[in-house]
Amino acid sequence: MAIAARIPALLRERSFRRYWAGQTVSSVGDQISLMALPLAAVVVLGADAAEMGWLKTAELPRCCSTCPWAHGPTGRPGGGAP
Repeated sequence: MAIAARIPALLRERSFRRYWAGQTVSSVGDQISLMALPLAAVVVLGADAAEMGWLKTAELPRCCSTCPWAHGPTGRPGGGAP
């Protein structure tokens, strides 16, 4: 069986491969920042438990603003008001 026949049709689309690669790089970067920022705060700055709590609280708006349900049914901030 030829290799091209075993590749799913979606992976043959260049635009999808670019999108998939971009999303993969973005996800890896997000995971690194979720680990590296708190680790740097503890190791380099000597942050204690309360300061780590403030750091996690500061990350919350970024997480909530990227949730699909945060923008309402139309996908626009503010619930879709014109």
